[in-house]
Parts: sequence; structure tokens; C-alpha cells
Amino acid sequence: MAALAVAVVDRMTAEPTPTRVLLVGDSVTQGSTGDWTWRYRLWEHLRDSGATVDLVGPDEDVAGPPPDAPNLDYADPDFDRDHAGRWGKAFTSPDWPIHDLVEAYAPDVVVELLGVNDALWSQATAPQLLEDAEQFVADARDADPDVDIVLGGLPQRWQPVVAAYDDELDALAERLDTERSRVVVARAPEVFVKEVDTYDAVHPSASGEVKIAAGVADALARLGIGTTYPRPLPDVPPVPTRPAVLSAQPGPGSAV
Repeated sequence: MAALAVAVVDRMTAEPTPTRVLLVGDSVTQGSTGDWTWRYRLWEHLRDSGATVDLVGPDEDVAGPPPDAPNLDYADPDFDRDHAGRWGKAFTSPDWPIHDLVEAYAPDVVVELLGVNDALWSQATAPQLLEDAEQFVADARDADPDVDIVLGGLPQRWQPVVAAYDDELDALAERLDTERSRVVVARAPEVFVKEVDTYDAVHPSASGEVKIAAGVADALARLGIGTTYPRPLPDVPPVPTRPAVLSAQPGPGSAV
């Protein structure tokens, strides 16, 4: 009887198993030297909401200019930095196939934020992006039929192809969603404003990071992970946190 009591206590006091979350994306997900990144904002929120989550993936870095790339020079590196984001990554990138990532890191949930590079650099159409997103889901499920997937709405809606893709994403998720393998959409809760929520035509500023993190947090909450992001969205200090320094080396008829 005493042994049984001990066993019951042990089960009651055991640490909950973390939910493994794999963040897959391009430069928006990886981030640049000096960024907080939206991954940081998401991690902060999940921690504060009491969710037990383990971010997983092959890398933990941000990208910077040579010779600094890659590096851990975050605005604040004190968070779970694991991810599968890389500058230039697209749905059709041959590196890091989602099937292989799911097999290697056994996520419970995959959060995908891809497509803008396909649209801008490969001239993919909205229907092609939707086909790529559907194939992404199929490839992830081929590795694990039970994996849940969050399809990220792209925030750069000033690009016509991006807006057309984003407008059809909810219907795609609804069609692919099953009881065994949930598919939901993460979308920034407020419209992205170019050069306010971005520091160029694509990459998020600090306020943009918060908006992306809020959309992903809301989607994860629909899967039972954590809570929705608090409203109103917080004001955050801008990035970069320090001024840029420009240097040049003269060459014959050129400068580097």
C-alpha cells in the first residue's frame, strides 16, 4: 500500500512533458544581428502564460554580415533559440526538407512561415504557393501522421501575390484539417504597415515581431498550447538597438 502511495505521488509531482514546437521559416524567422526576433516574443509569451514548450530545430542563430554570420548576437539571447529558419529559404528550397526535420526533431507542432521568397525571387503565383503549402503539410504528415501544423499568413500584403495567397490560406487549412492532424492559420492580428512594422520591404521591425508572435500565439492557443496574446499589443523599443557603422575598402574602379 505504501509503495502504491509513493507511485501515485511520483506521478502527480512529475514535470509535464514539454510540447515540442518546430519553427520553420526564412529570414523573417531567423532574424538578423541585433534583432529580438518574433521567436523571442513568442517564447516570452509562452513562458508567461505557463505553457510548457520546447522549441526545437537544427539552429539557434541569427544572420549577420560576413565575417559575423551566423551568430548569437540577439538583442536578448536569453530564450529557447532553437529553430529551422534561414535567410533565403523557400517552400522549394532543397535544404532542410520538412519531412527530414519532422523525423529528426519529432515536433508535436510545426509552425511554418514561408512563401515570400518564392513570390519575390522565384515569381511563384498564389496558386503555386497554395500547392506548395499543401505539399508541405503532406510531407510533414508523411514523417508523422499525428503532427499538428500552423500555416503562417504572410504579413507583406502590399505584394499582390502575397495578398492573394494569404486570402486563400484559411480555406486551405480548413480543407486539410483533420482530428488526427490539426491545421490552423496564424495571422498577424493587425495589418502590417510597410516601413513601420518592417525596417525594409520584407523584414519585421520590433512592432512587426510582436504582431507575428501574436498571430502564432493565437494559433497555438487554438491547439491548446498557451493562451492568446494579450491585447492591446505592447509598445516595444525599436530595432536596431544601436546605429549602423559603414566602412569601405577602395579597389580599382570599385569599393567594397
